Amino acid sequence: MAAQLTRRTWTRIGVTVLLAEAFMACTMVLGNLVFPTDAIIDLSRMIAGDHYAENQTPRLHSEGRVATTLHLLPSLVFVLVGIAQLWPKLRRRKYRPWHRWLGRTFIVTAILSSLTGMYMSIRLNYTGWDEIIPSFLFGTALVAFCTMGWIRARQRDFPAHQEWMILALASGLGITLARIYLMLLTSVTGQEATEFFGSIFWMGSGSNVVLALIWLGVRRRMDQKDLEIRKRGRKERALGSVRS
Repeated sequence: MAAQLTRRTWTRIGVTVLLAEAFMACTMVLGNLVFPTDAIIDLSRMIAGDHYAENQTPRLHSEGRVATTLHLLPSLVFVLVGIAQLWPKLRRRKYRPWHRWLGRTFIVTAILSSLTGMYMSIRLNYTGWDEIIPSFLFGTALVAFCTMGWIRARQRDFPAHQEWMILALASGLGITLARIYLMLLTSVTGQEATEFFGSIFWMGSGSNVVLALIWLGVRRRMDQKDLEIRKRGRKERALGSVRS
């Protein structure tokens, strides 16, 4: 029972972190979609400093408005669907058709978000190759995680399917951490966003994927330990019945 409670608590910790990141991601996306450009520039100045707010933000919301919108809309759906898929009830038999269709939506929006993000890193580049390389790397990783999740589902290896999809969600939510890192670095050092913009992609998505891997690894060990305890209990009960 203690092992089950520990596992449940550990699961809640991971889900809570993903929910918090998802809330911040949705807030940022909706803000960029709904607020007027002047308000977005003011918010960008708080997060990324004057240089980014005065040079990059107007580009994203004027000449790059279409590309930005085409990136933000699938990203918003990706986050909302990904969080919904964490709800255990969706994996019950009567809800499985919903789970499957939401999973397909998750994969499609992940691909769209990745492709448009890669395009923006070239078309609306801010700092050069140090921005392009991690954008392409983590965009490709997101598609690869979703592909592996789909393959495992087709093979009916559902525990592995869930793990790959959690990695995909964590990877996609890494941009939320990237913005937090950027705000901290610019405010603490007093330097402009150009000094850190490439690094925050590695820090945001990279740290999120590493944390997800650690979380999944610990959860898997808990499951294995719980399985061993149940096997030992069944063996002891079987021996007890033979002796009696």
